[in-house]
Amino acid sequence: MLQTVLGLRADAPHQRLYVNPTLPAWLPDLQVQHLRVGPCTFTLHFWREGDRSRWEVLERRANQGVAQHELVQVMGEPGRVL
Repeated sequence: MLQTVLGLRADAPHQRLYVNPTLPAWLPDLQVQHLRVGPCTFTLHFWREGDRSRWEVLERRANQGVAQHELVQVMGEPGRVL
């Protein structure tokens, strides 16, 4: 359910995490910690502003020895009105 509400789609082989949230009115604020995608672990914050869902990456940590080009990128616009 959370994967659908947050619009999360991981594509680890291509080093991407896609985010497109649609938070329901009963879930105005949510933080996801320890979300593992490939060699990276994320903390993401999601919130509602009126009818709109917004998000931001609070933290991205990578396994030791992971090269910059191997880091997972979050695709979407942080804080974007969706």
